[in-house]
Amino acid sequence: MNANPTLRYLNRRLARWAMAKYKRLKRQRGRAEDWIRRTSLRDPTLFAHWPMLA
Repeated sequence: MNANPTLRYLNRRLARWAMAKYKRLKRQRGRAEDWIRRTSLRDPTLFAHWPMLA
């Protein structure tokens, strides 16, 4: 993926948010990032920056 660094940063922040919100993702950054990736594939319009990453 050749995305803008700012958009990648937003995804990393979303992963950190997910780690804080969901117990199963706590202390598992890779798992949280994978969850964000799968969510973006399932619903690419959920966040405004996701269509720009596709």
